[in-house]
Amino acid sequence: MLSRRTLLRAAALLPAVPVLAPGTAYAAIPSLPAVDRRSFAPHEQRFAPYLATLAPMVNDMDGSGFFAGGWWRSPAAPYNARVQEHVFTLAWFHANARPWNPYAGDAGLLAALDAALGHYLSLQHADGSFPEYSRDQHGLAPTGFGLGYLAKTLRVLRASGALPARQAQLTAALRKAMTWFLDGGNPVVWQEHLTWANQTASGLAGASVALGLDPDPALSARLTEAFARIATTGLSSAGFFHEEGGHDMNYNFEVMLPELADAYHHNPDPHLVDLARAFTGFLSYNLLREPDGAGYLVNVAPPPAPAPAGTTRSGPTPTGPRSTGRSPARCRCCRRS
Repeated sequence: MLSRRTLLRAAALLPAVPVLAPGTAYAAIPSLPAVDRRSFAPHEQRFAPYLATLAPMVNDMDGSGFFAGGWWRSPAAPYNARVQEHVFTLAWFHANARPWNPYAGDAGLLAALDAALGHYLSLQHADGSFPEYSRDQHGLAPTGFGLGYLAKTLRVLRASGALPARQAQLTAALRKAMTWFLDGGNPVVWQEHLTWANQTASGLAGASVALGLDPDPALSARLTEAFARIATTGLSSAGFFHEEGGHDMNYNFEVMLPELADAYHHNPDPHLVDLARAFTGFLSYNLLREPDGAGYLVNVAPPPAPAPAGTTRSGPTPTGPRSTGRSPARCRCCRRS
């Protein structure tokens, strides 16, 4: 029996005939029979996995604009705003012409992006926050990371002139989200010692992008205060960033540090340099280069309680050293953890 994926690939070889994606009001976009990595410039190789999975992911969307195929984050439920973060992926491929990108300017892809944004924005609460694990949750991670993905999507849409009505909605949604996130009295985002520093940092990076697009003196002042605050509440005396249960090398190195760099790229606040410098000092005591120079062994702090004998622990923090570049894939489409 042929699989659904096989049929989708075969359909790409047939003459282009508009076919509605199941349960949607927009046409399915054709899958690629193959992706030739030799067509990509070295610095754009990272786009190849996204290109290969773009059409199947879009064609799995339901009639509401929800990415229903389980391609990113769990629970794969319509109330989980984090699932919708791939709006940025759709926006990028629609706007950026490359010899290897057949989806640039594709009307079906733009219609899918419009629907996905409509569903994403419908999840925002009146206070500006977004949910993840239940419809009524006012979540740190979905709002923090959402600020970044929505701001970058807005930047792409403005540059390409696409979806002007959605641009206006995104502008308003970002302002509401920043107002909620940058409130120093918001206990979901801010604690004396941050519970998930990487998630708080993500919102500051996203706010930096958003305020670069639409400057706002009051929100900019609150962002400056937030940079100073995270330098105190997000950093341990040893130099690692606070995560639930203590040190977490995966989140510190693979999420928090890039978020700080992204924030600094758009807003060169000196507190961001101080945070990176402190963590670099911590790393100097916790990395051991492999004999062949292929990478490093990382001293990863153990989780709060050991897993029972004979079992493995799910989650981002394995016990003991691990080699960089060998973490398991956690996402079907882009292997982000």
